[in-house]
Amino acid sequence: MRRDLIFFIHGVPKDFLVFERDYFLAAVEPEIIKEVEALGERYPEILQLTKRSKGEFRCAAFRNDFQTLEEAFSDAYERLSGILDGYSFLVEDETPEVWPVLQVREAEKADAVIKLFEVRGWARLHSKDGSAEKTWHERTNQLLRKFLVFFDIVATRNPKFETELCDQIELSANMYRHGRLSHAYGIEYLCKFTALEGLVCGSLRVDRTRTLKKRLNSLFCRQPAVEKTVEKLWVLRCEASHQGKAFSNEFAQALPDLEAFALGALVFALDHVAAVRTTAELWTKASEYVLPPEAAMQRPAETPRYAILSAFLNTGLEWKNAGRIADAIFAKLQPPAANDSSRSRATT
Repeated sequence: MRRDLIFFIHGVPKDFLVFERDYFLAAVEPEIIKEVEALGERYPEILQLTKRSKGEFRCAAFRNDFQTLEEAFSDAYERLSGILDGYSFLVEDETPEVWPVLQVREAEKADAVIKLFEVRGWARLHSKDGSAEKTWHERTNQLLRKFLVFFDIVATRNPKFETELCDQIELSANMYRHGRLSHAYGIEYLCKFTALEGLVCGSLRVDRTRTLKKRLNSLFCRQPAVEKTVEKLWVLRCEASHQGKAFSNEFAQALPDLEAFALGALVFALDHVAAVRTTAELWTKASEYVLPPEAAMQRPAETPRYAILSAFLNTGLEWKNAGRIADAIFAKLQPPAANDSSRSRATT
C-alpha cells in the first residue's frame, strides 16, 4: 500500500530544507503549529518539544509502498534519521531531533491519522501471580544494601574514598547511566561496555581483550562459556567504536549479558573498596571471591524483558487535508539536474 508518512522535526534551519521525488522537508504553517501545541495539552512529551523548539519546527514527509505500516515506518524513519545525521554536521546551535508524532496518510485518502510512536525502549511481561516480580524486588532490595557504600563514595567526599578504584567506580557508573539515557541501543551498549571495561581493566593500556576474558572468567567462574561471551561482546564493541556500526538491533540482544557482567563487577568492587585502592589490586582477589546471589541472579523466566523496536499509539485524531497538501507538494517535485545546487533548498 502506498503511504505518506509525515514527521515533525526541529533543529533544522528553514532555509536549508532538502527534498527529492519521494520525500521533502518543509516549513509548518502557523495554523498547524497551533494544532500541534493543542495536541501537547493531551500529551506532555509533545508539550515539552513545542516549548523546546519555541515554535520553530518543520515537517518531513516520505512516500513509500510497503505491505505493513511497520515496514513503511521503518523505511521512512531510517531515511529521516540519515538526513538528520547530515544536518548534525551543519547545525551548530541545536541537535536535529525527530518528534514522536506520526501522520499516516494511506493511498488517496484526503486526511492523515495521527499516531504517537516509540522506536526504542524496553518492555516486560508480567507473571500470572506476581511471584516473579516479588522475587525480583527482593533481589533488588538486597542489592540496595550493597550499594550503600557506592552512595557514600559519590556523595560524602570522605577522604578514605579518594582512591583510583573509587574514581573508576564513579566514572563507570556515570557512563552506565548515560547509556541508559541514550535513544539508540548501540550507543547504550558502548557506554555500558566502557563502564565494564573501566571496572575490569582500569588504566591498563595493553592486552585489554585478554584481560577482560581472564578476569571476568575468574569472577563469573560458575557460569558457562564466559570467555566466548566476552569475545562476542568485544567484537560488537570494536565494530561500534571503530567503524560506527552502532545501530543494529543486535546490540539490544547483547545488552543483558553486558549488564550482568557490569553489575557483578561493580558489586565485586564495592565489596573491596575498604581494603583495596587500585583496580589492578582488586582483581587479584577475584579467584577467592563468590558473587552474592543477588548479583548473580538471572531475571525470572516468567517476566522476560525485551526490546521495543517500534510501537504506535493511536490518538483518534486526524489532520484534515494533510494528504491533499502532500499530493500538491510531491507533484511539484522534479529530480534536479546533477549540477543544480538548488537541491539543497526546498522550494515547496
